[in-house]
Amino acid sequence: MATSHTISISVEVKDALDKFSNHLYAHNGFAAATVDLTVGFIRRATPTLGLNPSHADVDRYVANMHRAGESYGQISNAVKALERYMDFIGRDLFTAPLQTTIKQFEEADNFGSLIRPAVNDVSGMLNILESKNVSGQLFLSPTHQKVLQALQQADYLSPKTM
Repeated sequence: MATSHTISISVEVKDALDKFSNHLYAHNGFAAATVDLTVGFIRRATPTLGLNPSHADVDRYVANMHRAGESYGQISNAVKALERYMDFIGRDLFTAPLQTTIKQFEEADNFGSLIRPAVNDVSGMLNILESKNVSGQLFLSPTHQKVLQALQQADYLSPKTM
């Protein structure tokens, strides 16, 4: 008899996975089995990666799968699922300089005005992100607000041309 492994998930994660599932059906036209496989992988990865993983987090997760001896098929399916999820949350906005800038402000209490933002056009990026409507996406809204706050601080610290 096969044993079933049940992962307890919060309402927030369930809602996010439901939206991701709907996205896969609507935008990719996947069959139910493919959607179930993809969403199932993200559900299992969420405790480790969270709902808004960075590229570095994903790279580390996949590398750990290799080190743990996971099969090629498992790793390949994981990479596909993660790519689809990153596309869903907006991979194009999370450039390396933006990620670096956000990480810089994790230490704002220690470094304060010594921080030199890695994003060159902070005000432009801030305008783009402020225009994104994430209010209907429960799991993205708090993260979005934190990113906006970090960029507002970065904009304040950025050199201004006259």
